[in-house]
Amino acid sequence: MLTNKLLHFYFLIIAAWFGVNSSFAGQLPQTEGQGTAENPYTVSDASLIGSTLGEEEESSEVYIYGYVYNVQDDYNAESGTASFVVAVDALDENGILCDGAKFLKDRLWVAGDKQISAGDEVVVKGKLSKRAGGAVVIDGASLFSLNGKTNDFTGDGTKENPFLVSDLRKMTEEDYPENSVWVRGFIVGSVKSASSLHDESSHVSTNIAIAGSASDVKFAPVQLNSGSTYRTKLNVVDNQDNIGLEVLLCGKIKNYFSVAGVQNLSDFEFVNSVATGFARTFVGAPSDSDVFSILGRKLRGDSKGLIIKAGKKLYVR
Repeated sequence: MLTNKLLHFYFLIIAAWFGVNSSFAGQLPQTEGQGTAENPYTVSDASLIGSTLGEEEESSEVYIYGYVYNVQDDYNAESGTASFVVAVDALDENGILCDGAKFLKDRLWVAGDKQISAGDEVVVKGKLSKRAGGAVVIDGASLFSLNGKTNDFTGDGTKENPFLVSDLRKMTEEDYPENSVWVRGFIVGSVKSASSLHDESSHVSTNIAIAGSASDVKFAPVQLNSGSTYRTKLNVVDNQDNIGLEVLLCGKIKNYFSVAGVQNLSDFEFVNSVATGFARTFVGAPSDSDVFSILGRKLRGDSKGLIIKAGKKLYVR
């Protein structure tokens, strides 16, 4: 049996022979994969095909399976891309550079997304090209899968492992499950627009906003249908003490306020709590200017999100 490195070397020799033998001009070499998402090329396939390209010539868009050998530039929030070498295995030095690769789902990487590391199993999508000097690279690349997953959601939508608000905020329409799923978050108010909440004095009963914590300003909208028990029990007009409570919701992930939200609720429960209000005990006598978290921890005076000030719950943007 040939080792991966010997097989890779063998393919490069064959590729060179194809390049000088005019009787094979215009023909593609035999490959193990097909370059599709279902049957991607191996790195050896990609090296072989890339070596037959003319300088500065590009292939069509293909999928390539391999392992990250090293990371030249980590994903960062400024560029949203990374550059890394993908190889037959994590120890193979003869890899192909993925230059300026986007994250999963053809989107730019943002803070909070999983970082890529040497040894990760990946399928990348992009165009093969040959640069000056003969180096084969993958241009316009993006991650199709990372360690077997085509997304980096924390949850899976079950009650035992519900989606988090951060998962919803990463979803595109193609990610929306067909069936009802469970979502977990903290009620932080009611939604005015995709990026803003109603003030405490102008809450509406038609929806609630849930976030990753009681003080998080990044939220997802939840629709409360008219006449439903969910509107009766969850809306923050009639149940202001619900603000700050953690809740599990079962419903459909759909566009709501033009972003991923929860609609058609079919079940809910509060997490480790009963919606009967908040009783907080503070050491000493707080002044009206003191600011506290919903859990009673003293905060800086300019803190944002859900706070308690002068005995009242406020949402500060």
